[in-house]
Amino acid sequence: SHTHLHSTIKKSNQTMSRAFGASSLEEEKSIIIRKCDAVPPFNYDTAPNQESERLLEEITMELEKASPEALADRQVALKLVSTDGAMLEHLPNIWGDDDEVAWAAMENDAFNLEFVSPRLRGNKDFVLKTVKRDGRALRYASEELLGDREVVLEGVQNAGYELKFASEELRADRELVLVAVKSNCQALAHAADALRVDKELALQAVKCRCKDLAFIARDEWKQDREVVLEAAKQSGWALRHVSADFRDDKEIGLAAVGSDPRSFEFLSERLRQDREIVIKVFLHFREVPRNLKLAGPNITKDKDLMLLAVRCSMSGRLREERESWELADPSVRASCPFEVCLAAAESSLAIEGQAAPVLTVISIKHVPLDFERLEAPDFVQGNNNNDNKDNNTN
Repeated sequence: SHTHLHSTIKKSNQTMSRAFGASSLEEEKSIIIRKCDAVPPFNYDTAPNQESERLLEEITMELEKASPEALADRQVALKLVSTDGAMLEHLPNIWGDDDEVAWAAMENDAFNLEFVSPRLRGNKDFVLKTVKRDGRALRYASEELLGDREVVLEGVQNAGYELKFASEELRADRELVLVAVKSNCQALAHAADALRVDKELALQAVKCRCKDLAFIARDEWKQDREVVLEAAKQSGWALRHVSADFRDDKEIGLAAVGSDPRSFEFLSERLRQDREIVIKVFLHFREVPRNLKLAGPNITKDKDLMLLAVRCSMSGRLREERESWELADPSVRASCPFEVCLAAAESSLAIEGQAAPVLTVISIKHVPLDFERLEAPDFVQGNNNNDNKDNNTN
């Protein structure tokens, strides 16, 4: 982080030393301001590029030599924190307690609330404005304000995880916790014990499309089918935490592989041999060979499914069609050489995006290949008949 660039700055007591070799105070202040002007504007969302980092490092190193008089100048202080708010940490303490300079640092990056004076970290208006810019600054508010419902509510609306730093009383506030959970499902882990077992909150947490659903491992949720099913719809990786019974539940399995085909590995052996689930996995067009290795023998012996595997391997980011075909049962490979299979796959009905049927009956080089018409999962099928007509072309 660019804030690390300032870790070596020391408050200098030297009166003869000046930054950038300046010969006078006015020249020193002028050079510091010009150097700051040369740094392209940035904030937390637009981190400095390599050239900006170089310029900031140059300013940082020279500030070690800066005279106290230069660092005590309001214009210089404003220019420095407007360029990089983290410089506030290394300026004289008067600027961390100065409303104008401190707010300029917040406008650059609200995380700089850490460096303002205790007075401002306890100033409700100042902190409210800061957490509105970035809720993650809430952790640096005073202890009193971490118990202020208005301030905490403002912070957790866009940074739910900050609930962790709220007072014990507010972490037991169900309405406030619900707001935090809607922002970040991990907030549930920091709610009061009585709320962590609240089913409505748990369901809300899994609906927020958070990838870290480790709280599903709690005994009360990993045994609850409704919560597990909703979690699987959002992230198939939630199956890592659930019982074997749910890993063998077809509806949950379909939901899991629909959200992430890599969750195929967490399914029971029975479901990894289920034709409908395997088709849905293939139709993600990625990691087909990986999932084929996990599938049961009845899948690799199924000629239609292996042709579909080749077709989907061709459509993904990596062309892995040969690797997929080599995982087919020897009897399938013997009945249909790879070249014929590849030609069949290339001529099959395009399913990239919206087409409803996956495969159709085709004939390549006088070798008949009878494809069963396999229905694509809902996320592949189109809802508009006109769209389907446009896509159903050879």
